[in-house]
Amino acid sequence: MPRLHPRMIHDARKIDKLLPLVLQATRDLGSAKNELRWLKEYITSSQQQGVSNLKNWDRRLRQACLDRARGKPLQYILGSEYFGDLEILCQKGVLIPR
Repeated sequence: MPRLHPRMIHDARKIDKLLPLVLQATRDLGSAKNELRWLKEYITSSQQQGVSNLKNWDRRLRQACLDRARGKPLQYILGSEYFGDLEILCQKGVLIPR
């Protein structure tokens, strides 16, 4: 896989400090922004169901971005994927619908 251009990484860091991590997996700034937004929404919604500690939120978001940077599929991190109107729960070992 080709290296990311340093300028792209710099631009991503100016937008959000976690964006360069997601950019490693997506290789595209627009896709990385979308994925980071989805990760933030997922962490926020799961926080409302459980613990409401802001520090815990930041740690969980960073861990999700690190998992994504290591190549873990976004669907495994979020726990589901939509296929038409059907929401399919995804975990390790599940074939991700496309």
